[in-house]
Amino acid sequence: MKIKAKNVFALVAVVLGLALLYYFLGRKLISGFENESTFTLYYATWCPHCKDVKPVFEQWMASKGGSIQANGKTVKLAIVEESDMPAGTNVKGFPTFKLGNKECDAARNPAAWEQWLNANA
Repeated sequence: MKIKAKNVFALVAVVLGLALLYYFLGRKLISGFENESTFTLYYATWCPHCKDVKPVFEQWMASKGGSIQANGKTVKLAIVEESDMPAGTNVKGFPTFKLGNKECDAARNPAAWEQWLNANA
């Protein structure tokens, strides 16, 4: 069986096209979390601190309906797993809490997050 170069090229082009589509579509969906109106928990499944704080953040997020009013603005709440972070996300450790490019250095509880958001949103 002889494979024509034209067929191989077409197959490679299709695979590359699908890979690029997946990369950019996935990046667009996830990068929406990295804006000035979204407070995001970045976590890793292997991190013991993340295992402690993620359920607290999830419960807080659910109790707020997915967003919070802070400093007169609506701030969305989101969670992004390490494996879902787009390339170039500036997260150096886990867990990390960010509002846009601002990293939250507050204690890991809802009252502290809300206080920080009111000062930084």
